[in-house]
Amino acid sequence: DFSSNLGMVRAVTDVRSYLEAGYTTIQDVGSRAAITLRNAVREGAIVGPRILAAGRIISQTAGHADAFMFMPVEIAYNLGFGRVADGPDECRKAAREQIRDGADLIKICTTGGMLSEKDESTHWHFTMDEIEAITEEAHKTGRIVCSHSSAWKGVENAIEGGVDVVFHAYWQDGKIRKMFVDKDIVFNPTLAIVGYMAEYGEKIGITDWAARKAREAREVQLDNFKECLKAGIQIAHGSDFMGSPMVEQGTNAKELVAMADAGMTPMQAILASTKVASKGVDMESKIGTVETGKFADLLLLREDPLKNLQSILDLSNILMVMKEGKVFVDRGIPREKGEAR
Repeated sequence: DFSSNLGMVRAVTDVRSYLEAGYTTIQDVGSRAAITLRNAVREGAIVGPRILAAGRIISQTAGHADAFMFMPVEIAYNLGFGRVADGPDECRKAAREQIRDGADLIKICTTGGMLSEKDESTHWHFTMDEIEAITEEAHKTGRIVCSHSSAWKGVENAIEGGVDVVFHAYWQDGKIRKMFVDKDIVFNPTLAIVGYMAEYGEKIGITDWAARKAREAREVQLDNFKECLKAGIQIAHGSDFMGSPMVEQGTNAKELVAMADAGMTPMQAILASTKVASKGVDMESKIGTVETGKFADLLLLREDPLKNLQSILDLSNILMVMKEGKVFVDRGIPREKGEAR
């Protein structure tokens, strides 16, 4: 909740928690405040990972990011996390507004979702003309487009319309998986959050209809994930955690464990959070692998995660976090006798 001063203070604490948990780069795909937080990290006013921010999510009227269910429409249009746009011209303007506000990327919704009241996750949103207007504006300024796309035609339209990264895609088939591979699209499955929403529902602060939609998605999500692995789709780690007690910020590595539980090897899960994730945030040339010319972002662990992936959830196991050559977290790095800290 960034709508109050207290919300922003909480966000500053959350940002630091990411770095302490080993994250040196994070991507926020839907808030105006993340741009401010990004700038504060860049100038050194607060401590945290580098942030890539999308600004407001672009959604159609009654779409997934139309916040009318949380606040009056006239307030939602001006202050909400979503920017409602209908028709190619308005969609183009909405993308330009995010660029003007300083967004690093653009986020759109081509289907309904669990937390939006007036739609189902299987409903497809935006026309092809609308999607292409947004992606064209982003790409001509060197920005990628990420899409909330839960199912079927909405996923197809997002990929065909030029997006670079797809989130969720719970419902797929062989045709869609081939599109992912042929068009070099990064897939972010968000396994952990759906599992928590489906199992705990209202206990983590969601409505009964959102919990119902989560359970429906969970019925197909894990089987789909396994098929995506077989198809060779580029799968990246992204948690979609929203800050409830069970999915609090800084515990996002639960997603790596969830992906391993669903069929990835520990190495595949680690690559999903490093090498593949760097492509998903359009920073392959700077992060994701240890190579000459890239940022010195390093994580030192006490226990080998290839032998025990669960160990990455224990902060005491994270001995050191380095971002761009500077150590931000030092929980007791092993040193030779007499070596200075």
